[in-house]
Amino acid sequence: MYHVPMATNSESDQVNTPEAKRPEKLYRAFTIHPSNLTLELFKKPLQQGSGLDPETKTRSDGNESGIYMTTNKSMADRAYAHSSHLMKCPRYNSGRGIMDFIELPNCGVTVEIDTAKLAIRKPKITPALTGVYNNGFSGEEWIADDIPPSSYKVSRLTLSTHSNDRDRLVVDVEHPDELEPAISKIKTAYEEKLAAANKFVAFLNTLDESPRLNQFCIEKAWEAYQKEN
Repeated sequence: MYHVPMATNSESDQVNTPEAKRPEKLYRAFTIHPSNLTLELFKKPLQQGSGLDPETKTRSDGNESGIYMTTNKSMADRAYAHSSHLMKCPRYNSGRGIMDFIELPNCGVTVEIDTAKLAIRKPKITPALTGVYNNGFSGEEWIADDIPPSSYKVSRLTLSTHSNDRDRLVVDVEHPDELEPAISKIKTAYEEKLAAANKFVAFLNTLDESPRLNQFCIEKAWEAYQKEN
């Protein structure tokens, strides 16, 4: 998920970014497995996302490499603070089709970045992707080669599988002292979801394939299983 950050921009790069146009705050979001969520994580520099070509030093989509940020916090929250991982299980009818996995949420981390001491610049965007600049949201994209922990703070943690997840848990962090309890809240919620998923997999293993693939049968059997367990 992460790459070692490149060297910081030169002083000339910083000078060439007109101060009048520099945003004071920028935002970035990424997701991690909840088990990797720790206070120590946020004592490290922010890292580039995946997709960097080691030979050309550009991203796989052709855009300039760097740590991408946005002036639009809503875009960061909606576009990048959601992802999931899968738990394998016996094939069953979920009501949405036959599946052999259970989807579990990752933790989205939204950070607010103070640009005062950062060398930032507008990224070079491939012409073919200008139509989806900033993911189609209002606002501007900026990039930097390095963002030390002194220049950012966590503003939100989100436990969700996708942006429209009705079961998502959003924890806003307005003060640094709130980060540790926010992490604890996310981890507790995830452990509950993981325990529920493990229980459902154990239930599926009690059934033969035929009833597992029948939505009516599996719903009745699951209801009875929960009463007994």
